[in-house]
Amino acid sequence: MFSNKGYRVIRAAGSGVNSLSPDILVFSHGAYYGFECKAWKKKNLSISKEQFERLKKWNDDTGIIVMVAWKIPRKGWRFIPLNMFKETGKAYSINLETAMKMLDFEAIV
Repeated sequence: MFSNKGYRVIRAAGSGVNSLSPDILVFSHGAYYGFECKAWKKKNLSISKEQFERLKKWNDDTGIIVMVAWKIPRKGWRFIPLNMFKETGKAYSINLETAMKMLDFEAIV
């Protein structure tokens, strides 16, 4: 999707295995994003505290805007800034209703 809009896209090797980096990095003329991609059919999306903190560190250390990209069935993608997730003990979560108010693909590009 991003490459069709003129972005350069890098799939982070091993991102799904050890979660040391976001799944994809996208770049275009001063726009730099890292996306952790999730396809989730439930009404809440949770990310382990450890993975969330790694994503936050990536954001802080690189200056690249890191977001979670949630593919919601029959609704499309929503791009969620990390600060929209709420800590719930062992994880960080966001509910579907809140996620639907976040940026869609067209708003990102």
